[in-house]
Amino acid sequence: LTGEDFDALYAKAQETLERQTVLSQDKAAAKNEIERIKPWGDFDPEGVRALKAKGIDFHFYTVPDAEYEQIKESEDISILTIGTIEKKKAIAVLGTLPKETTAAEFALPEKGIDELNDRITECDRQLEQCKEVLRDVAKYKESFNKAMLDAQNAENFSAVGQTMQNDDAFIWLSGYLPES
Repeated sequence: LTGEDFDALYAKAQETLERQTVLSQDKAAAKNEIERIKPWGDFDPEGVRALKAKGIDFHFYTVPDAEYEQIKESEDISILTIGTIEKKKAIAVLGTLPKETTAAEFALPEKGIDELNDRITECDRQLEQCKEVLRDVAKYKESFNKAMLDAQNAENFSAVGQTMQNDDAFIWLSGYLPES
């Protein structure tokens, strides 16, 4: 392929490689988010947002056992114990905890585990499509090799052109020739 046909193929290959990179990053981000929220269980973040929209302001925390007992005994704080995560108590609090606590607040995810798994599956499907496109493009390997050689020759010619000097009667180039 040459000319516009090659340019279109090159653009398609470049676009596919960029898309492949974005999909791989999306997939890795979804996997990381699953690992972050997995200890909290599979829940629907939209349900929590809906409660917040209705004025029920839940916040989620992990707290050390000793502090958990103090929080549990406090009459000013309404909590719901969810379980244990990394040797700390996981709790839902109506409102927020006082700033002096050492509790770590859990940031509510945008999507739940099921949605994230669906995103991973979709990324895998699209990555397979990218592989198919790149397999088709690979059939034109010689066209790419020729285009690279042409680009390298143009670069070399440009570099040599910058060493060109002249006077009234002559033009000369400076450089290295591997043969006499």
